[in-house]
Amino acid sequence: MALTRTSLNSRPIKPITDDELKVAELPTSFNRDDILRLNESKQAIYDDYAKYVEEHKNDPEFQPTEEEAAAEKDRAERDKRIEKAKKELMKRNRRR
Repeated sequence: MALTRTSLNSRPIKPITDDELKVAELPTSFNRDDILRLNESKQAIYDDYAKYVEEHKNDPEFQPTEEEAAAEKDRAERDKRIEKAKKELMKRNRRR
């Protein structure tokens, strides 16, 4: 059985090894500053992940195969044809 690539295995996913990046915990009784601290800790994790993806996006294991590249090209051409057909239908409907 041939394995197909999904979005999960076609992009870098950072391993969970960072002890310094943790989500701040909200106390039972919290205020606006606690929520801001929580949001900042979440944003730090998102930024760290984006940095990791940027650093590893050109790794060979994350490059699309020839079949995937062809399928993406076909999908883009199909989307163009659909948009063109939609515009043509809108023109026809305006004429009526």
